[in-house]
Amino acid sequence: MNIKFLGLSGHLEAGAPGHYETFHKVLLDSLQELLGSKNAKFFGSQKSESIQTWFEPILPDSITSTIPWLPKKFLSSVELEKKEEREKVILYNYEGNLFSSFMLGSIARRSTGLYIYLNFFNSSRFTSILDSRIRLSLFKMFFLFALRGIHKKVELSADTEKISNLLESKLGKIFSVFPMYSGLNPEFITNVERNVTLINLRGARSEYLLKSTLEKNPLLLNIVMDIHGMHNTEIAQYLEKFSNINIIPDQVDEVSYFASYKKYSRAAFIYDPEFFSMQSSGRLADAIVAGAEIIVPIGTSLEDVLLEFGNGSSFDFEKEDSLAHALLSKPSIKRQVMHMPTSTWAATTILEKMQMLIEKDDTPEINRVSKLLNYYIDEIIRAAFWVLRLIFGFRKRLHILLGFKR
Repeated sequence: MNIKFLGLSGHLEAGAPGHYETFHKVLLDSLQELLGSKNAKFFGSQKSESIQTWFEPILPDSITSTIPWLPKKFLSSVELEKKEEREKVILYNYEGNLFSSFMLGSIARRSTGLYIYLNFFNSSRFTSILDSRIRLSLFKMFFLFALRGIHKKVELSADTEKISNLLESKLGKIFSVFPMYSGLNPEFITNVERNVTLINLRGARSEYLLKSTLEKNPLLLNIVMDIHGMHNTEIAQYLEKFSNINIIPDQVDEVSYFASYKKYSRAAFIYDPEFFSMQSSGRLADAIVAGAEIIVPIGTSLEDVLLEFGNGSSFDFEKEDSLAHALLSKPSIKRQVMHMPTSTWAATTILEKMQMLIEKDDTPEINRVSKLLNYYIDEIIRAAFWVLRLIFGFRKRLHILLGFKR
């Protein structure tokens, strides 16, 4: 069986802030090692079309807009990627959503050899939907309609076990857990003496928690710390007074970021559970691959990762003493797994899932009338998306104009 892998990411832009580019690039490298260099590629943003890139910059900005959109030309080009009758094409979308299931589903309904790996990205977006009975009913209706006739050709996943279980219980479909991985090459980390603790902050409460913990536990001033994610100016000025604390910028280049793990013995993730309880973290995967001891909040998906890989401790986000104890003590959970969350492991896991899906696919051939009906339904949905885009665009321009006049 010849398999071709096509990745889509509207956020994939050459030299963009963050680690979107590295995240997808290392997965592509691993996929090309497994499938062959010609059988795996990524489609990224048109913003990079004027420079040479490792991905094909053909996705319009509309794919990441409030009302997303993909032109027919692109959808047709994906179908043309399948050049042989026995060839199977995997269409992969990590930053997936309801829109993706409609747009990509329309391709899968027309092509017998095309399969979809769709990850529902950003748990906070979906938890707000699932918490409302009316929004959930509408979401479920549209979601099931988008998958009509192709549910055996789509592998659904979500970022963490917690959000996967929640989506599964609410939508009545099986969701696997996305194999979150690191962009770091384990061979890059040398066996040198590391004595710095990395503190990652997310949420305003995390900054206050760190400040309060330091004030109440003077022994922490003996730990050399790099602090990332500090946005409160007053707290930052307070922390900068201590010689053992270094506040690092939010954005650093890729080389400097990965090189920093050569000095980190520990990485603490002081992430506010109020909005981070179900989310995953590529930075956590980086710390694990680098061999750093990890510290995470109790009751979060980050703790689930700690229980899987070990080599760290958890703390109660509501208690300063609990955080201080975790920072000052040896790991409470020893390293306990054979594999690491590398891109090769993730690529292998994704391909194994898709190969099982392909082998089990017994979707019956539908008649010509049903094919035409599905085609026209998909076209009506596309037209509805287009009308919504026009309405939203008009309202946005009107608000800008009225605001300008005032």
